[in-house]
Amino acid sequence: MTAVHGVPDIDLGLQRRPGLRRGTEGAREAQGHLGTDATPLLQLTFTARDTEPFARDLGDSGPPFIWDPARRWQLRCELDAAYFHLYGLTREETAYVMDTFPIVRRKEEAAHGEYRSKRRILELFDVM
Repeated sequence: MTAVHGVPDIDLGLQRRPGLRRGTEGAREAQGHLGTDATPLLQLTFTARDTEPFARDLGDSGPPFIWDPARRWQLRCELDAAYFHLYGLTREETAYVMDTFPIVRRKEEAAHGEYRSKRRILELFDVM
């Protein structure tokens, strides 16, 4: 990671990504202006036709993205890790912040046997 004027140059995952599934009438590969690439912002927000004008403003002409909870969770973890870096937090500070969400922790431990968001965010934080 490099810094310009004290601001870290972090890949926020906002670049276009390959291999996204989209569709409105069954799953199909992404089509349209962006091809098979799209930003996490677009993937997280363009999941229904009512947000189509927003997607068009971003230059996308494909159908809405399929609501994929696992993919959405991964994208949110990537963005969270990047924002922790942007705020200049250390790994230990990031872990502390994650521990301030006891309800999320409790629900994830009940559902998955671990606080998986914290684990994944810290893994991503370490590689940024």
